[in-house]
Amino acid sequence: MEKTNSGNSTEGCFYEDCTLKDPTVPPAAAKIHFRLWREKRLTITSLCNAHDLRDVPRSTVKHHLRLLVARGYVQRHGRGKGTWYTL
Repeated sequence: MEKTNSGNSTEGCFYEDCTLKDPTVPPAAAKIHFRLWREKRLTITSLCNAHDLRDVPRSTVKHHLRLLVARGYVQRHGRGKGTWYTL
């Protein structure tokens, strides 16, 4: 398993300098992934309040999170309002 300098696993992902480099992932989803890499654990609300994602509608954030979870880039923990996400 390959590791980045910070110790985060890069297995199953396309990384370059801690950024997801998968051409099929939309730019907003890549921003979400990078924010999760930096913060380690986030909720949808915290993602929507993030400075670089404020212009992205909540429904779009949720859509991109579902996409990232389905592709195995992100893990979902919990259900409903208590849901949080990690890499």
